[in-house]
Amino acid sequence: MDKKQILQRMRVFQNRTVENGCSESEAMIAAQKLSELQGKYNLTLTELDIEEMSFKAQNVSLGKKVRHPVYSALFGLQDFCGVKMVISGTRLEIFGEPHKIENASYMVELIRITMDAEYARYKASWEYDDAKMRYHPRRIRADFMNAMAYRISGRLLKMAKQERSEAQAQAQTSTGTSLVVIANQKLVAAFRKRHPRLGSASSRQMTNSSAASAGRSAGDRTSLHRGVGSGSGGGTLRLSA
Repeated sequence: MDKKQILQRMRVFQNRTVENGCSESEAMIAAQKLSELQGKYNLTLTELDIEEMSFKAQNVSLGKKVRHPVYSALFGLQDFCGVKMVISGTRLEIFGEPHKIENASYMVELIRITMDAEYARYKASWEYDDAKMRYHPRRIRADFMNAMAYRISGRLLKMAKQERSEAQAQAQTSTGTSLVVIANQKLVAAFRKRHPRLGSASSRQMTNSSAASAGRSAGDRTSLHRGVGSGSGGGTLRLSA
């Protein structure tokens, strides 16, 4: 048997449980067979997950005519969710595994709502009235929203790096190569095949206006944490301000 056949056979044994209708003796035999295959070939079931990875693309609207400033948070969000993103006008394409696309799409909307709520709070403050004496309202909004989005993006990048480092230390193939690295390589290869001429994006910095400072503070106090029971592989992220 080749590697993929071995992994598929391990999957069959893994699914033979009492919960799935097998008797206790059948489940015990399956568990023993699974253990034997793992020991003989030094393989893990997570390698099969990578072998069977499939990707798709989904479009998300960032606005009707004007793109919402949430796009400034996407650099960190795509890394955190394990997907790739492309912006064309007000259209956002999210590319990756279906369950990770669903999570990333949810996160885009959640961050957008959080940003709008924080800006509404800022507009009701004396700091906004003070800024209006020196800047146009559109400039104030742009500085606040972009600074908040960049700050959230930076925090998500840091969280993704930490989780990736922890996952790499735990999940390795029989050759010692990190499964996280292999999975990301497969995603990147599929994405480049879909967008062969696309360049790489980068994070940017905002101005030092009072509105930008308020936006960064809003991004700092936005609570970012994983949902209950979710792991590093694109699990639900919760935000609260």
